[in-house]
Amino acid sequence: MFFYHTKSTQKGPRVTVVGELVDHVLKIAVARCSNNDSFSKARGRELAKERLANNTLIASIPNIPEDCGKKFLLIAKSVSTKVLETKKISK
Repeated sequence: MFFYHTKSTQKGPRVTVVGELVDHVLKIAVARCSNNDSFSKARGRELAKERLANNTLIASIPNIPEDCGKKFLLIAKSVSTKVLETKKISK
């Protein structure tokens, strides 16, 4: 399982991205705190992992090799940027 958190130097909400490789498919789920929330890395991971377990995914990417840590990082950065630009996250 892979985790990515946006940096604390950013203003506004923060995002946690979790990814899991299952049968060469990278499943991605996210959690985002609002401007009114205090960021908690542990809570963000917990929420994102729950969404992953419930198959509430923001992306499902096929044909990913087993050694995909660097690829996950690039995808997570892109996903977190899009999530921060979006007012409402939907399936």
